[in-house]
Amino acid sequence: MTCYANRSFWIDECGTYSANTSLNKDISIDVAIIGGGLTVLSSAYHVRQADAATSVAVLESEMIGFGASGRNGGWVIPQFGIDPFIVRAVYGKEKAQQAIDYCDESFDYVQKLISENQMDCDFRKTGLLKLGIGKKSVGLLKKFMKQSEEIGHGKHVT
Repeated sequence: MTCYANRSFWIDECGTYSANTSLNKDISIDVAIIGGGLTVLSSAYHVRQADAATSVAVLESEMIGFGASGRNGGWVIPQFGIDPFIVRAVYGKEKAQQAIDYCDESFDYVQKLISENQMDCDFRKTGLLKLGIGKKSVGLLKKFMKQSEEIGHGKHVT
């Protein structure tokens, strides 16, 4: 039996983890989802929400929540992987604003999912903290604030 201790930030909070037995026969399903991370589990959930009759199988070789999802601190931040100023430089101000609006909506959506599913969690709508060290970083932070205001993100920057 595999020891799952220290494989996930959450494992100690959830109690003993026992993996399902390996898939050792052919199955017939509508949707096969590979991996057991948070994004994959969200995909499986949303497929079933869209059509409860759809059969879904989540296939994971390690454990549910393994890897990056197991190390996730449960953060929802108002920014996706690409800096909004890079989005603006490449795609323009309108696309940057759409990206920011999308991130804002994600907070509300997560809060809605938590409420609808009565999840026992400590969700708080906070923000993202940017820090600087030294005199040069003060100028960079001021530039960040100015750029944030220019693309309609100023309400999030203090």
